[in-house]
Amino acid sequence: MIRTIAFVMFVCAVVHAERQVPNPECFISRPAQDPAAALCAGDNDLVIGNETLKNNIRLAMAAFDGRAPLNPAVLGFMSPTYVQHQLEAIDGTAGVIALLTQLAGKGRVNVVRVLHDEDQDGDYVVAHTDFPVFAFLGEIGPKIGFDVFRFEDGKVVEHWDQLQITPSELNPSGRSMVDGVTQVTPATKSQTKANKALAKAYVEDILVNGRTEKLRSFFDGDNYIQHNPTAGDGVSGLIAAFGSATAKKVKYNRIRLVLGEGDFVLLPVRERRMVF
Repeated sequence: MIRTIAFVMFVCAVVHAERQVPNPECFISRPAQDPAAALCAGDNDLVIGNETLKNNIRLAMAAFDGRAPLNPAVLGFMSPTYVQHQLEAIDGTAGVIALLTQLAGKGRVNVVRVLHDEDQDGDYVVAHTDFPVFAFLGEIGPKIGFDVFRFEDGKVVEHWDQLQITPSELNPSGRSMVDGVTQVTPATKSQTKANKALAKAYVEDILVNGRTEKLRSFFDGDNYIQHNPTAGDGVSGLIAAFGSATAKKVKYNRIRLVLGEGDFVLLPVRERRMVF
């Protein structure tokens, strides 16, 4: 049995009966301490992700691309107390330098999506990445990944990641793991909360507790676009995927986080995978 963390991403569309006109000041990304940020505190004002933190993570991910030298700015926003959950790396900025040194010239990376969520224990930034070239620790071949970074006071203090081998073929509906919508649609605070609640309820009810009789209640008819490499579009494709032998070997246990910006929601979920 193998225990891992799976990353599950959704693009949600929750219908809201009432929607007030958003305050235009909220289209501007502001640090929380900015007095103007108070204008965006209401549930009906747009919440825009912190572009400074998101751009910092774009710089950090670019450091994994062997075609460019390390930008010194990357180390400037890494905390000395940085905690690394990547099993082959060590904590602190020294660990970052050592890891990037090992990776030098061994990879290519395209950052596909970047999300920001301000949580009660810090700011989180999520990077959805495509590694068309990957050669590290004996693993050679393209990978698709998620990286989650936690910030405190503008510096990265913690990092988690997960990589999956890029499928050699598109899924039954002709989709890859990274195509589709890449830009966040701005949403109000209440809409973002509703999207996160919907995604969390789906994972808890369907993936963790196996209540597949509730499956159709989470979707608008059969309108569902699937990027899982083994499943097709629509609820019918999802039902077929749940019945596969591969799906039956996986047990989802517990949601670790619920992170979202606008219509995107990511949930790291602890799983157990049977190997036999």
